[in-house]
Amino acid sequence: MPRNPLKKLVYLRKTLTKLQLALGIAASALERRRNLLNWTDPAITTVAIGILSMACALLSALLALVPLRTLAFVGGLVLLAPFVVRGAVAPQGESTVADGSNTASTASAANAADDASDDDAENTTDEASSSGASTMTRRPPPAQMVANILARTPDGTDVAHLKFCASEQILEATTLVHEFDMLRPRAPMTSSDDEVAE
Repeated sequence: MPRNPLKKLVYLRKTLTKLQLALGIAASALERRRNLLNWTDPAITTVAIGILSMACALLSALLALVPLRTLAFVGGLVLLAPFVVRGAVAPQGESTVADGSNTASTASAANAADDASDDDAENTTDEASSSGASTMTRRPPPAQMVANILARTPDGTDVAHLKFCASEQILEATTLVHEFDMLRPRAPMTSSDDEVAE
């Protein structure tokens, strides 16, 4: 925290701005979570329910076919794997040879191999761009497509906007009907119409 009063105010303003942005993001996420399954946007709710149904069916089939004890064992192995791998791999530049000799030649050979693979990657991208192949035409994987759909979940602002637009359309339609009635010529009233009006 700065000692200068002006710098303290600037620091406080920046901190409060970050806090406001973080609270806005959190509130939007909570609104989206609430609107995900309440049919505010039927297409998104349908996709979400379909995904949840498939996930539940897969988990049910997995639990029916594989004993729970085995699943717990595999889950524990997956959680411990990063620590086991990290302990087995020596840090870069250190020797794993028992006599303690320096492995600078091995490190330089690995760097040369990395440079060669980078050159190969550049050549393949140059060939793809010269042949006219575009990487943008590839379809995203199914997980990315689902994420794109679920990102459209409306938050409070979107819901308010939809309701406001719907009320404006109703108001415009009512106004047009009223204006049409005003422009329509009226038939002269007869004596039977006077009796009905009274």
